[in-house]
Amino acid sequence: MTQRNNKWLPFTLTAAVLLTAATVWAQPRGGAGRFGPPGAGFGPGHGLLYGPVGDRLELTDEQRDQIRGILETQREANLPWHEDMKTLGTQLQEAIDAEPFDEEAVRAVAQQLADVRVELAVSRARAAQEVRSVLTPDQREALGEMRAQRRDGFGGRGSRGFYKRGPGR
Repeated sequence: MTQRNNKWLPFTLTAAVLLTAATVWAQPRGGAGRFGPPGAGFGPGHGLLYGPVGDRLELTDEQRDQIRGILETQREANLPWHEDMKTLGTQLQEAIDAEPFDEEAVRAVAQQLADVRVELAVSRARAAQEVRSVLTPDQREALGEMRAQRRDGFGGRGSRGFYKRGPGR
């Protein structure tokens, strides 16, 4: 591979990742399953309401109502960002397909797309913090332990887990 071709490799990979992310995030909510933009379906706190995590934490009805309200507020607040993701995803594809290729146009749209993703990430983090504030100290501790187990692999500490890679997998 020549030096000239190596120069384009990072850009090409970045464009491919952004395009893929924009396509996945722009999927409609209905029937999208767990795929799609954060806040438009399964967002922070969803498992607390409807999954085994919420059952294990023994949430009260009042806590579930508060969490439901937080998630609904976040979802509604993020709708404009999700529309921007769809629009920018289309614009990015058009810029990538344009003849002649205009690197600056692709960079500009990719940067706008990245900025929207940042806003959505901050919104999700804010909602997750609000959800945690609804929990009692004991529930927050139990939730932290469950997350640590999940991080270490589904089998607990030392387990390779389903998503772990490496020797022995």
